[in-house]
Amino acid sequence: MTIHVSFDRTVPLSAAPSTGHNRWHPAIPPIATITPGEVIAVDTRDAMDGQLTADSGVEEAIALELERGHPLTGPFWIAGAEPGDVVTVETESIEPDSFGYTVARPGRGLLGAEMERAFMVHWTIADGRARSEDLPGVSIVGAPVMGVLGLAPSEGLLAIWTRRERE
Repeated sequence: MTIHVSFDRTVPLSAAPSTGHNRWHPAIPPIATITPGEVIAVDTRDAMDGQLTADSGVEEAIALELERGHPLTGPFWIAGAEPGDVVTVETESIEPDSFGYTVARPGRGLLGAEMERAFMVHWTIADGRARSEDLPGVSIVGAPVMGVLGLAPSEGLLAIWTRRERE
């Protein structure tokens, strides 16, 4: 049996909190239970939770609500797993969207110190390549990655981290 987790990606995570989260915490309720060996098909949100589209301009990129960044699908409960267990996840495939973007802003990110003005590249993703009219002649071979996959800390580990950070 395959579990399918899908949602309307045009609805922000804050308006549909039962579809995901944006931090690792053991108190966040799981959205589904997975039995070891079971297959799961999961939709994911983009890094900025759908704030930018193929029609967005650099003005929208400058106005991004950064606190909406890093939305995660889940969490999932793994039947029989206990704190301290090693969990192995095998990714069978990743299907990228047909659109992507790159944003560089002054003072932010890897190129922020080099930027005098914000710049946005709109990518069309097809046939295993990303191409953009914003960067004529550039074609990037696709190597999609899932992004982030992890396990929430146990209550005990969270307490240790919280105590350490307070000190």
